[in-house]
Amino acid sequence: AKTSHVMNLKNTVTSIKSLLGAKYSSEAITALKDSHFVHYELVEGEKADSVGIRVPMGDEKRTISPESAASMMLGHLKEIAENSLMAKVSDVVVSVPSFFTDAERRAMVDALQIADLNCLKLFNATTAVALEYGFYKPEITDETPRTVMFADMGESSFEVAIVKFTKDKLEVVGRAADRTLGSRNFDDALCKHFMKEFKTKPGIDVASSAKATLRLLQQCEKLKRVFTTNPEGRLSIECLLDDRDVSLTYTREEFEALVSDLAGRVSSVVTAALEQSGLSSTDIHSCEMVGGGSRVRIVRNCVSEVLGGAELSDTLNKSEAAARGCALACAMLSPIIRVRDYAIVDSSMYPVSMTWIADDGEAKASATFVANNPVPNSKLLSFYRSGQFEVAADYDEAPYPGADTRLGPYIVSGFPEGMSADEVRKIKLKVKLDKSGLIRVPWAYMVEEYEVEVDEAANRIRQEVDPEANII
Repeated sequence: AKTSHVMNLKNTVTSIKSLLGAKYSSEAITALKDSHFVHYELVEGEKADSVGIRVPMGDEKRTISPESAASMMLGHLKEIAENSLMAKVSDVVVSVPSFFTDAERRAMVDALQIADLNCLKLFNATTAVALEYGFYKPEITDETPRTVMFADMGESSFEVAIVKFTKDKLEVVGRAADRTLGSRNFDDALCKHFMKEFKTKPGIDVASSAKATLRLLQQCEKLKRVFTTNPEGRLSIECLLDDRDVSLTYTREEFEALVSDLAGRVSSVVTAALEQSGLSSTDIHSCEMVGGGSRVRIVRNCVSEVLGGAELSDTLNKSEAAARGCALACAMLSPIIRVRDYAIVDSSMYPVSMTWIADDGEAKASATFVANNPVPNSKLLSFYRSGQFEVAADYDEAPYPGADTRLGPYIVSGFPEGMSADEVRKIKLKVKLDKSGLIRVPWAYMVEEYEVEVDEAANRIRQEVDPEANII
């Protein structure tokens, strides 16, 4: 699909992960529509404020949801796997960015269901990379624990996770991310620079043609790769627009000056992860760089600088590490595959509170899960009610501009018939942060206490057996 992108602009859907669970009116979608990365038509979907993708299919135009687009890609991957394995694929573990919100994660689960895949777990990508790293390190023991940083720059985002390893366990102790900073931002900076230059010197208005813009963007990506090993590179495009060619030489020094603001954002993410973990750069054993964008020299320099000039590590396959970690996690969850016991303590990025209206009409809130909360986890909340009531889960603040902070209301019902308003009962409500990072309220139960007379002799015997026995 990528090789034919230039010839099929309006029917090639890219940036699918950026569309999942997003609101059409959000700043993220507005910015995406105005960028050089999207050449298809984004419209409002069937549901209010949802995103729709308008594409030509045959002789008509159809609007498909991001979940449907993702399911097409997942279905194709499923077909590839089945042909390779010569067996049916049904259960999967899928990696998602650690900054995905509850809505984005649920959208991914929906896409997997459409593709007829059973999602055993949504796995944070950096944690999947950490599993691939730690599982095969016999030198890590309880006596010699190791703390490793994982920096993952993909096409459109940058994530950092700090993980503590012991013999049979990994624990994420800190993480941070920038959901709009990826390797394509460096391509775009070059592209915008050259568009201005070509407009003044050869007099070519590249922005007037979507095809010419995409061709320039692709050549800028190649030029960026040249700077990984060479101090200068040459940009040369034949028949860019109106049968006119362009050619120039550009240096790595000029490139790094051009993207200095992006470099500052890289440093900020690494610093934020260290601050959340409560560790200093000297506590980090090594930093593993993964993702295609981790090859960009200025990105590596920024990460190394925050870590006090430490040498960065590239022992993992940059493109496959997350997928390999997911395969290991899937094997651990399989009833038919035996792997050694290995504990995974993941973390969530966003603090979540449960809110409700008290009997006096005042809004109440309980900080249920904090930032960097261990995953999976669960909490029990106690309420005193005489009838049906509603609680809601909310993010303490919007994860990104325009994101909805409300995760969903939950109705607690099923009280015994005939209860009067004066009969207040104790209700226990379970709130769960599951292994996929989804907020769930699986059940609630009513606590009833009774006073009964206990035979004195029986009570004495019981207390002899258990001195701390509490007889009600």
